[in-house]
Amino acid sequence: MTTGTDIHWSVLCLDLQTILLTYMTNEHYHMIKSFQLCGNMFVKNCFTSQFLYEPGIDNDTAKRTGLTRAGIRSLPRELSYPIDKSETWHDKYDFIMFPSMSSLMGKNPNEPFDKVGNVRLPTPRKLKIYILL
Repeated sequence: MTTGTDIHWSVLCLDLQTILLTYMTNEHYHMIKSFQLCGNMFVKNCFTSQFLYEPGIDNDTAKRTGLTRAGIRSLPRELSYPIDKSETWHDKYDFIMFPSMSSLMGKNPNEPFDKVGNVRLPTPRKLKIYILL
């Protein structure tokens, strides 16, 4: 049995455009009607976005460091979980990106992905999902 302090949330980011262009033969799609997640997980929310999110930073930091010009934003309120002042976001939560940014660098677009980004050791976790289109 787990208590409230044992629950560990994760944000799973799927770059569906890249995944579909890699694995689907029909490169023309207009919408996603549905998708299915399998396994023993609880999905709280699902979002789509044109931006890449960087957890653990606020909007002021993103603007000051120039991340917003590169299309990177801080997590929206719906995706953020609270942290204590003595904690960092990455110490308390996981951010999993597929495909990882490093697997996209210099990659042949016809080869399948072999890396998932920012994954810690597998333990029972709850996933919070957003989808990057």
